[in-house]
Amino acid sequence: MANRKTSKVERKRKERIPMVLQHMLWTKKANTKIAELYYHTKASVKSSKQGIKISAGGFVQFDTYFNIFLAEKWKQYTRIKEVVVRVIIDGVGTLALMGSRDRKEKSILLKEKTFCGKQEISFFVPLSNISYFYLTVKAEQETLLESGTIESARIEKNKKAVKMALVICTYNRPKEVIKNIQQIKSWNKKEKELLFDQIYIIDNGRNLKQKEIEGEQVILISNKNTGGSGGFSRGMWEAMKQEELTHVVLMDDDVLVKSETFYRTKAVLSFIKSEYQENFLGGAMFRRDTPYILHAAGEDWADGWIANPYKSTDIRNLEQVLTITKPVETKQAYAGWWYCCIPKSHIVKNGYPMPFFLHCDDVEYALRSGKPPIYFNGIAVWHEEFENKRGSILEYYNVRNRLITNAIYKDQNRLLDAIYILCERFYATVFRYRYKDFTLSVKAVQDFLKGPKWLQQVDAEQLHQTLQRYGYQMKEVEELPEKEKQRKSVKRQVITIGRYCFPAFGRKVIRIGAPISA
Repeated sequence: MANRKTSKVERKRKERIPMVLQHMLWTKKANTKIAELYYHTKASVKSSKQGIKISAGGFVQFDTYFNIFLAEKWKQYTRIKEVVVRVIIDGVGTLALMGSRDRKEKSILLKEKTFCGKQEISFFVPLSNISYFYLTVKAEQETLLESGTIESARIEKNKKAVKMALVICTYNRPKEVIKNIQQIKSWNKKEKELLFDQIYIIDNGRNLKQKEIEGEQVILISNKNTGGSGGFSRGMWEAMKQEELTHVVLMDDDVLVKSETFYRTKAVLSFIKSEYQENFLGGAMFRRDTPYILHAAGEDWADGWIANPYKSTDIRNLEQVLTITKPVETKQAYAGWWYCCIPKSHIVKNGYPMPFFLHCDDVEYALRSGKPPIYFNGIAVWHEEFENKRGSILEYYNVRNRLITNAIYKDQNRLLDAIYILCERFYATVFRYRYKDFTLSVKAVQDFLKGPKWLQQVDAEQLHQTLQRYGYQMKEVEELPEKEKQRKSVKRQVITIGRYCFPAFGRKVIRIGAPISA
């Protein structure tokens, strides 16, 4: 009985401790292009694990994607009303809090304090009339900024208990998934409170070894290759066995991610308002080759046509940061599964994703919720560029799954949409001499017309293997013959007005719309 009372007292004590909502971040690399995701400066600055060292006379401002605090978002989606900005700094200079009461207005000085020697400086900040704020440091002598946090100001009695499970679906990417798991396991150990209570690795390739993956809080599950949708569904099903589970986080195996993404996810969920507690929490996705270029931060399905308002945005300045953090709140907004946090309550009410294998599974599942996803700055991953991943086989899944999704969620003009999609793919494939791709489009339409029972009963792994024989095979440049590497132009082909395409130099005539042999 005594132990039970002690544990209850301890639990209540933890619930009342102010929580860190956001840590200040910086990069260890000297690359200025990457550094501008974290801070702006014209001074000599060196960053390391110990902090940011600013040269005498230097000035640094943290008006960036990872370090700005968007007060308006925290006010809108959470119960946070006041925060405390806490900084540990060593040197001589001035620490200032800059901000704005409106996105359209320029930043103004809110508060400032001088420092001399090593000390902790804090600012109490009510959020009632602030849109956003950030810190600046002016160093009179060499200064080391050791750490910075933004914390909940009040002792929150009603902080929600958040228990997250992480699900990673992988297929033949052992190096990437092992690297990510090792990092996440180390972060889990360092935190006073676990980031994830359980981590599930769904191995669709069935080639990972238990000793390389499994450990405390990590479970490896060998799974039939049912694509990303099937793998994530399996992980969600396994996670739902946890009684205290509140959320499931889906994440790609090959992304680059910071522990702060997980931390901020948990912080937002700990104080989220009741009217938003069933919304998905999405993660922005940046390009790995150009880390400051955004690929997506909220997308709109738009009846089968993906509208991505923030694609290819350079976010190294404050104006662009404020632009991309505006939510996409259309009726058909969705969050990509490169990083997406899903409430357990949604899974209980709406079941598991459709067996799409790949493509549009995240779209359909988000539309099923009927609520737009929520995005916070700093919750993000870096992903390999999608143009490097698009093989012929995606043509089939793209067409089939678009048709299925529109058939479910669109009330009018579904037949016209189907015709339009097929015509669009005809132009996109045939006029680029990718005849095999259009063959897959036709196959997709044929399978769509077979209806939902066929989709439910078909062997997804076997179908995928069959489809691979029809399309063009992707190869790395290093694998191509030398003459193919050097070829700079495509031989011209002639397309007649009729139903036939005639490739150059008497190659086999291809009839568009011809039936596909098994």
